[in-house]
Amino acid sequence: MNVDDETLKNLSQRCGEYSLRCGREDQLKYQSVDLFPEDIDLVTVNLQKNDIEKRKNYPIYRSLISRRQRNRFLFTHMLSPTHNQPSPEDRISTPDAILQVALYKPSKRIGNNITRTLSNDSASLENVYAILGQQKLTELRDRIRCVNDVLVTGDYSDNPDLNISLCAWDVFKSGTFFIENVFYDDTRQPDNLKYSKEIVEWAAKSGIEYQCKTMETTKFNELTVRIGCPYLYLHQGNCEHLLVFSDIRMVHPHDNLNINEYPCVIQRSNKRRTICRVCAYASARWRTVESEHALNSTSFFCDACFRSLHYDKDGKKLGNFKAYKYFDEHTVL
Repeated sequence: MNVDDETLKNLSQRCGEYSLRCGREDQLKYQSVDLFPEDIDLVTVNLQKNDIEKRKNYPIYRSLISRRQRNRFLFTHMLSPTHNQPSPEDRISTPDAILQVALYKPSKRIGNNITRTLSNDSASLENVYAILGQQKLTELRDRIRCVNDVLVTGDYSDNPDLNISLCAWDVFKSGTFFIENVFYDDTRQPDNLKYSKEIVEWAAKSGIEYQCKTMETTKFNELTVRIGCPYLYLHQGNCEHLLVFSDIRMVHPHDNLNINEYPCVIQRSNKRRTICRVCAYASARWRTVESEHALNSTSFFCDACFRSLHYDKDGKKLGNFKAYKYFDEHTVL
């Protein structure tokens, strides 16, 4: 960065972590997280107090919290430089910025109980992507993998061997980002729907103005974003993902300078697979509804158990049930 040692030393003294402390922090030195100010009545402080008390008094709660926090994410190091230097045409043109974009799983809504919805992993982190400022929004969208994109609709109980030629992504290619009151619609295909159209018209009746732009013509370095602010990625009609820009920094020589490696996943969450309800070993491939061979109205089976329970030796359907192709995100994505 062409900074001399004297300037670097001066910056480290003025911008170091010790310069950010004030009041009693120098005396406390973060010795305990149990110390709370007596004259502050904040919801977050009260929640922290209650959580600490419950961890002390309830071993089951303490064990549950520890289990949820253990090995929650798998980290990859895809930003580190590769052994093979990229060709001049594939090399990142600097200066450029690297943005870290956190994508959260679709929210799970349970009726009108907002409290239960928020506590039911409705904002569960899925992946964190690294993308360059010179890249377009469509490049990030093509890199995002959602299990709803590979779903195949329809009842396959009459013919489970029916060849699957199309999935949801092949049919419903529309999508949009909503960032700082601007909708960025994917209009690469002529039959793509503009999800923003009806929302913009509805908001205009209340005096709220939203802008609309195309996703394929907008680069990330043209956006105005706020770090930590929640934005929206909408696709497949009603599949809503929370999108958060968690970090922005300049590209440095220690990064992977091959532009073809971006966008890339730099943080991935652990996924729990759905296992077969019969063998309790293989991953589920089928979801049945109203099956008399299952203990529950809706149940999951691997391919072998599904066929052995619901069809005879000649492949004839046994009973009246519905069967749907099931794609587990742990094994598909």
